[in-house]
Amino acid sequence: MGQGGERRTTRRRRLRRARCRAHRSWTVLSGGAHKRKVNGILGLLCRDHFPGLVHYQGRYEPAWTWDHYIAANNDQLDRSGRAFENKAERVKAELWDFYRCDEGYEEWAAIVAHNRCVKLMNNMHYEAQVQCVINYCAHFLKQKIEKTGARDLKLTREQYLQVPAWWCRNDTVCWERIVDKWFDPEWQALHDTGRQRRLLMPGPAHHQASLNIDEYRAR
Repeated sequence: MGQGGERRTTRRRRLRRARCRAHRSWTVLSGGAHKRKVNGILGLLCRDHFPGLVHYQGRYEPAWTWDHYIAANNDQLDRSGRAFENKAERVKAELWDFYRCDEGYEEWAAIVAHNRCVKLMNNMHYEAQVQCVINYCAHFLKQKIEKTGARDLKLTREQYLQVPAWWCRNDTVCWERIVDKWFDPEWQALHDTGRQRRLLMPGPAHHQASLNIDEYRAR
């Protein structure tokens, strides 16, 4: 075996083994040189490979959903020189640079990864707005604010444009389109409905966070 093959084999042995359960959950079995959560890795990859404006259903618009990633051509090779048909395929494939799927679960793993990315994309833009408030308060007002408080605050359009999300920092036109959507009355109505629903909850809205089902039950 050549030196390159030895490096790939050694790296594969260091990957954490993962197995999917149900349609939306993962179980980490053993090993690995890191302790990152599977869904956390997927979320990071979704942001890292955000395609910007995508031609979808006859028009160019920001990648709001996982379907936009499927529609977005991937015209760049990854660090290993691999080519993928679209951004969605690249995100799913690069997940296995951090994990090793348990043998016999590959088809289920592809389904779970798809389902998780659909949900992650639904949350990504909302969380970006909250993070903008945190970043603006820190950088311009020199004030530290937690997520809980940031969810109840809103910046002006100009202020949002000053603190773009890191995954859209190099695409000014796309970021402007994203910010404009936050001021759309329909989007704002959905946002306010979600906020009122959270206020009625007796405890935190997200108990499970990035834990898988087994880890959450064991707490």
